[in-house]
Order: sequence, then structure tokens, then C-alpha cells
Amino acid sequence: MSTSVIKLCPKLILEGTRLTGKTDLVLALNENPRIDGIRKYRYHSPIVSAEWDGFCKNPYGSSLIDFEEKHAVQAMEAYRIWLSLFELYRYYS
Repeated sequence: MSTSVIKLCPKLILEGTRLTGKTDLVLALNENPRIDGIRKYRYHSPIVSAEWDGFCKNPYGSSLIDFEEKHAVQAMEAYRIWLSLFELYRYYS
């Protein structure tokens, strides 16, 4: 007898300031079958982080969450690319 596995594909957005436990929370949610479904194998779902400060060399500089006006075009393009990726990979949780 074969049991059908329903693949859940949530896209959750967690926002918050640094060091508030967002990563720990998302990893815990990733282990919850109500969020990610029942899995045959244990693996990590991808986490997309906007907190990485990629617009400058300063580790506490402009980021996708708190970008400076001069980085607005880059930030909006990054969000558009992520949205496109999520739309293309609709069944990837």
C-alpha cells in the first residue's frame, strides 16, 4: 500500500532587527510538519536572508532591509529577482 505525501510549499517572511532569533525560529519552523509537511528525508529548506549587507564593505552598512536611497534601484531589483525565483520554483519550500 502506497501512501501519498502532500508536499507543502510555504513561503514565510520573518522580519526583525539583528540578534532577535529569526534564524533559530525559521530552523524550528522548518522541522514542523504542519509548516513543511511530512518528509521522507531530513534536509534543510532554503533560507533567503535580506540582512546580509551586500551593498557595501561595512558589515553594518546598507542592506536589503535597511538600504540607503542610493541603493534603492539595486534593492528593488533584488526583490524582483527573488519574487521571480519563488514564482518559477512554486513547489520548492
